[in-house]
Amino acid sequence: MGYRDDDILADDRADLALKRLLATDIAQPRTAVPGDLVARTLNRLPPVPPAQAAQHQASRRRQMRLGAIFLAVPIVLVALWNLGSVVGNAPQMAFLFGDGRTGASSALLSVQLAAKPFWNTLGSLNRALLIGGLLLAAGAVALWWRLVRGTRADDLEDV
Repeated sequence: MGYRDDDILADDRADLALKRLLATDIAQPRTAVPGDLVARTLNRLPPVPPAQAAQHQASRRRQMRLGAIFLAVPIVLVALWNLGSVVGNAPQMAFLFGDGRTGASSALLSVQLAAKPFWNTLGSLNRALLIGGLLLAAGAVALWWRLVRGTRADDLEDV
């Protein structure tokens, strides 16, 4: 077959190679089909149909997501209430979980005491500067999140 030649049947070498392949295929002995082929094939199939398995997997994912939400909501509410205690200069939140010496009450009291100087420093800044900085930080986080979500694993393999 020459350059830009559409006549693929004119190549004698290709015809000979095809004839050799067919001759070797015909010459090989055929193996008998095993009697339990259907049973072995059926045993390899999953116990449920694919559509039902997909529905089960989607429902499991939904349950996991709801479970994560139910666990995260109380933690976020405690964190927000703790933030309110920091702003209001009252350690009431820490004392709801104990005496302030051990466990969760000690951790919350430590966070409150560590956050107060930071909060007072932010409070002394100009409000416009504070709002602008927060908006800039939120924009940077949103841009970063968009870049991370837009990056596929296939794109990273080329790097």
